[in-house]
Amino acid sequence: MLRQYKCKSVTTIHGRLYTPDLKFLFEEYEEVPLVSISDNQRLPFPDANWQATVYHGLPRSLHTFRSRPDNYLAFLGRISPEKRLDRAIEIARLSGRHLKVAAKIYPEEREYFAQVIEPLLAQSHSFVEFVGEVGGQEKDEFLEARPLCCFRSIGQSPLGW
Repeated sequence: MLRQYKCKSVTTIHGRLYTPDLKFLFEEYEEVPLVSISDNQRLPFPDANWQATVYHGLPRSLHTFRSRPDNYLAFLGRISPEKRLDRAIEIARLSGRHLKVAAKIYPEEREYFAQVIEPLLAQSHSFVEFVGEVGGQEKDEFLEARPLCCFRSIGQSPLGW
């Protein structure tokens, strides 16, 4: 569409730039102006048409701070191998704490969920609660009641962690 309609625009890709999947697109549309979410996100394609970096951030007032949180661990994110919900479940088991999981399951991750995560949830039902995807006020309530969040990715995140 960018080639068909000559209007000024930029494109922001949210997430990790997986080279095998995107190499063709970056070569085919090399003229498209891009905005990164971090300087680290640019590393797989340093010669792309990067215009600027706009860092992600959340307003401080978005979520409520509670000085006396509930005594459970929280996993917030999406279910995929690199997000390592399996490790969060193991951390909860080893620490003897309850874990609440608020996570989205994308269609391409349904098989991983069914084969790996669902059996773990069944085995861990006494201390793990899967609440599904949350947003807005529900997300605020989910986050405000926890002492610790577990959602570490493996590999390099686009933000450089």
